[in-house]
Amino acid sequence: MPNSIAIDFAASLRQATLEVIWRQRRTLGATVSSGAPTRTTIDPEALILTSLWMMDHERRLADVIWSWVDRNSAVISIQRLGNLRVGLPPIVSTRLESLAQERVRNARDARWRSLSSTDAAPLSKRADKIRAVEPRLTSWATLMVQLRMGMGVGVKADVLSFILGLNMHVPEWASVTMIADAIGYTTAAVRRAADDLARARFIRNLDTAESDGGTRMFSGNPSAWAGILGVSPTIPAWGYWRERYRFVIDVVTWHDQELEHATTPYARDVAAREILKRHRTALRRDRIIDPFESSSDGSTLADLAAASEALARFWVSHA
Repeated sequence: MPNSIAIDFAASLRQATLEVIWRQRRTLGATVSSGAPTRTTIDPEALILTSLWMMDHERRLADVIWSWVDRNSAVISIQRLGNLRVGLPPIVSTRLESLAQERVRNARDARWRSLSSTDAAPLSKRADKIRAVEPRLTSWATLMVQLRMGMGVGVKADVLSFILGLNMHVPEWASVTMIADAIGYTTAAVRRAADDLARARFIRNLDTAESDGGTRMFSGNPSAWAGILGVSPTIPAWGYWRERYRFVIDVVTWHDQELEHATTPYARDVAAREILKRHRTALRRDRIIDPFESSSDGSTLADLAAASEALARFWVSHA
């Protein structure tokens, strides 16, 4: 595959991701122009981290990130921000430390101290630019924020958010490992939280799991919760934004490095194959592409381009 095609699909994926970020930020209360509101449940921490990464391509994000965090810090999980940044490009951690340091220094918000660094350079934002309000909790897109407001920021609210995002029409059960992978907490923390929620009858568990030593499985009743939360009973699935954004970051980061250090077609195919392998579970779950399905020309880079283009199309109708 020619380099120009690689450039085209990476640029298209980056632009589609930026459009989704704007849609999610508007849904969460940012005063920005965007397309249709997001429908699937938004992951606030994944959105913050990806927005920090995207700042090189859209400088307005600095104002929006700071303003939204300043207004809504109480519903942000500092622990998850620390957990989810692992494995992301170093620039994300650097900017997160800057954001945290400004929260500690200017807002006297001690919760952010664990992420802050006194050596961090300030974010390039305009301090007088207010770009966010508190989100309107009227849809499933703001479910994580709504549950955190009511239950407190922590693993229980996030476990419940994930469970309620499972298929409401076909009973679907999730294991502790599946939940932990999705929300970014340890399996031990998720197990304790899910057990407590099941005992409180917020969610259901399989009775046989505890007695025979099998895998704990949990499900919820989103239709019943829709009435309690005052949202539409039509519920989109959990967004899996963490995994989707990581795929984008991997693809675009590889692309930018490829532009700086031109490699052979074989090396490009090897790199593309590794990206597809790392993200095969997410790509298959979203029915984007089979990562092991051979392309017509035998090029793994072509498969990566197809997956990227399919994800960009998928977001138009499912985001």
